[in-house]
Amino acid sequence: SVEFEVPIELFTYWDTVATARETYRAKIQTYFSGETHSYDASTMSEIVGRWLEHIEAGMARAITFGSHGHGDDGTSGIPPSYFSYDVTEWELNGLKNKVGLPLANPKALTVGRFPLFLEGPTRYLKTVNKDKSAVSDMYNKVKVSGLRDEDLKMYYVSASLEGQSYDMGRMMAFSPG
Repeated sequence: SVEFEVPIELFTYWDTVATARETYRAKIQTYFSGETHSYDASTMSEIVGRWLEHIEAGMARAITFGSHGHGDDGTSGIPPSYFSYDVTEWELNGLKNKVGLPLANPKALTVGRFPLFLEGPTRYLKTVNKDKSAVSDMYNKVKVSGLRDEDLKMYYVSASLEGQSYDMGRMMAFSPG
């Protein structure tokens, strides 16, 4: 896969959100109080609006990163389905896991890109299904991509995985297409 450094502001956001999630999970692991909170419509609208802004920014960033694989330079404009993340800098935190191995806090990441999978544009289409222009545009991009078998007039589940590492996971065990 081709890798890009994760910008510090995105890393900081990821680290903050991941830490909050881990703290919450640890807090409710053995006991969940059932305590609830009420919010007025205006407050909920603001919260959901911020969530949607983050989701839309992430989708736009994913399309910008693109995909990368055999015959794919990453500029198709088709949303990728998968990324990998590698920790490139870390700091040992003095803790150990259940088998005694040292634990570390990540300080920097790279994001890796993979070939296209049909899942990415399919999920994207669910978000723009009322925008006929966006649907048509994505359809046309997929139609001329490595996801299309022109001879059979059918679509592949993924573009060619040629040259990918087995670290990609179980998808490498299946026949092409």
